[in-house]
Amino acid sequence: MLKGKVVVILAILLSLLLLSGCDSAEEIISDTHNLTIEVDGEGTVDPAEGTHEFEEDATVTLKAIPAEGWEFSHWTGEVTDTESSDTTVLMDQDKSVTAHFTEKAQDNDLIDSTEMVFVESGTTSTANGSVTIDHDFYIGKYHVTQADFEEIMGFNPSYFNDDDHPDLTGNSVNRPVERVTWYDAVMYCNKLSEAEGLDKYYNISSVEYSGDRITDAIVTENKDANGYRLPTADEHEYAARGGKDGNATTYAGSDNLDEVGWYTSNSEAANSERSDNRGTMPAGEKEDNELGIYDMSGNVLEWTNTTSGSNRIVRGGSWYTNADYCEVSNSFTSNPSGSGVNVGFRLTRSP
Repeated sequence: MLKGKVVVILAILLSLLLLSGCDSAEEIISDTHNLTIEVDGEGTVDPAEGTHEFEEDATVTLKAIPAEGWEFSHWTGEVTDTESSDTTVLMDQDKSVTAHFTEKAQDNDLIDSTEMVFVESGTTSTANGSVTIDHDFYIGKYHVTQADFEEIMGFNPSYFNDDDHPDLTGNSVNRPVERVTWYDAVMYCNKLSEAEGLDKYYNISSVEYSGDRITDAIVTENKDANGYRLPTADEHEYAARGGKDGNATTYAGSDNLDEVGWYTSNSEAANSERSDNRGTMPAGEKEDNELGIYDMSGNVLEWTNTTSGSNRIVRGGSWYTNADYCEVSNSFTSNPSGSGVNVGFRLTRSP
């Protein structure tokens, strides 16, 4: 029978520069990355040597498997039947290819959840009318993250954290903090204001705790203070709709929730490697709205400053809810002493 051969080279593309040289290639093949070579009728072939013979009509499949800290980039050479982003390639006889790898971006750049977006007063249209805000304000670009909350408060109440869920997809420190009571959120606002030399917005007294979390307190507002606070329900809706120039979209920035938010369907797909499938995702991974604000529909519900009887209004929908709960027009109420794995908050303050 006629024989063919495939020549396989593994290479690293580092900072857009290809490391070349035969010695380096051999070292990379044997020590740095794995390459599975499946030959039709012959099973898996050891790829360490780099050159392999196979029958003339056999189908050869190459699959690049990066080492930890690297990711597959693309194939070059005499590649057949593949897209540039595929890790698997079908080979013809007497061909040679190079598998390129890039150093994986380290997911340890912390999001600054105190980063604010300026929102100008005005009127924004809705599907059923309009929302008017008569004052300018700043609102957080992101949900308050676990890392930022823990830095100020000294603990992380979140269910979806690295310690309890080491199989999480994504960087937990950039995930929204959750399982916070309304009282935890306003205490965070005050402590952050104090740390940055701003006037505290809230007067908080008669504080009651359950563990680290605050379950009750007497809270009043200093409405002229320039410190951090929670948005009102109207401010939240106004900002979610893109402010005075925003479009009347169903969700914050789009009529397609998959583009802008995490909810029950796509959070389950994103967390498919986890035993319980669904959960929060790192802030800022979806598209932003017209004002440059992320996750105002989905990921976690957000506490607001607005009361409804003895409860507080929450807005935004979450990873746990269906798409209709994430619509900008929807709001819900919750006991301020309560907390949930899908409830967090974002910051607001006056200019």
